[in-house]
Amino acid sequence: MLTLVTPPAGARRDAAQGYYQPGAHASLPDRYDDWYEAGAEVAAAACARYLGIDVFSADMPRDVVDLGRPLLAEPPEVETLFGKSAIDRWSRANLLPGAVDELSRHYYHKLAALRAHCADHNLLVEVHEYGKRGSSYDQVSRDRRPTRRPECAIIPGSPWASSDLSTLRGLERLCPAALAGGRPALELSVLQAVIPAFSPGPSPYPQRSPWAVSSRFLASRFFTWAGARALLPLPTATALADAAWGDPLDAGLLDLPGASVFAARVNDWDADEGNDWAEQFSRETGTAALVVELRLDQRDRADGFGQCLAVGLMAYLESEAARPTLP
Repeated sequence: MLTLVTPPAGARRDAAQGYYQPGAHASLPDRYDDWYEAGAEVAAAACARYLGIDVFSADMPRDVVDLGRPLLAEPPEVETLFGKSAIDRWSRANLLPGAVDELSRHYYHKLAALRAHCADHNLLVEVHEYGKRGSSYDQVSRDRRPTRRPECAIIPGSPWASSDLSTLRGLERLCPAALAGGRPALELSVLQAVIPAFSPGPSPYPQRSPWAVSSRFLASRFFTWAGARALLPLPTATALADAAWGDPLDAGLLDLPGASVFAARVNDWDADEGNDWAEQFSRETGTAALVVELRLDQRDRADGFGQCLAVGLMAYLESEAARPTLP
């Protein structure tokens, strides 16, 4: 079956108030409203009802702990949409002593719970919501202009999807650039289900994205497969699969036995083998991950969007079950 998750929704407004200094409490409601994706919550709930499954949701507000981003030891001086820590700079400046450590433990505990939740599933679907004309980071930049986003979109990005090796850290250097959770049959099923009620369009984001939970799911499964295929020593493959749900940016991952050789094969311009592993993994395991976005001004139609999404997902799952096994 599948795991349905809403990392930006599900938490109570007051779930983390006790972690902040009293002087910061007045700012928390506005921050909560800026980051909370109510449309995603409604859509995911409708999708889950139709499919007869549960939604795996956040239980800490996204403005406090963001499950869709890596937890950085030190947030960047200038935060961007894709350059933000799971616990951002404002929170770190306003949290009570010891709160960062407590929230960090919560973050990794939640990711471990999600990993266990999807252990027997080959498909993970994230439901999100985006602004009409750009992110809050876009709006404060003088170098950006508003761009109307489609009513909904499929988001194909992954943290390692870059041809610039200088920007990749830790686990990102070990993932083939072509490794992607999207499968044509899956995306087609979803698009056919949401049209004509909704008008989908292209993703407004670059191919490279933060460490969303779908990226962790995909990378972890890939390294498990690589270990089973003896492309990596099994202990190293296991450690890399664990790192996908832990600290994927740890530079020490490349020092594990066989890891640097694996990275060289993945990033070799003169050989196809390493990047072909992404396609081979997808074909052999059927692993897929999908991120969908609903535009903020469609919140009053979120229930219908969730039902359409469920129809598409069910059609895909049924087609996969009926697909003959290739020799």
